Amino acid sequence: MTDNATCNCCGTTFDQLFSEEGRKSSQAFGCACEVTEDRVVGHFGSVHDMTVFAFITAPLPEGHLICDTCMVGLIEAGHIRECGTQDGG
Repeated sequence: MTDNATCNCCGTTFDQLFSEEGRKSSQAFGCACEVTEDRVVGHFGSVHDMTVFAFITAPLPEGHLICDTCMVGLIEAGHIRECGTQDGG
């Protein structure tokens, strides 16, 4: 049985990339952006890998998982904006 990662915005499920015993992965191809410390951070599996976004409107809850399709919607609606990369760029 394959574990799933689920987008907390739209409810779409994606096959997880990694499975660690006792820990659910928050990474799947097309769904690997996570709310961390009032930011959205893109991880491996997302087209936004290594990109950090700041909230312009009220932040989503910590740990919220967001798929690439919903990320585009959040960017286009002006809820988030790119503010750098995880490597400091």
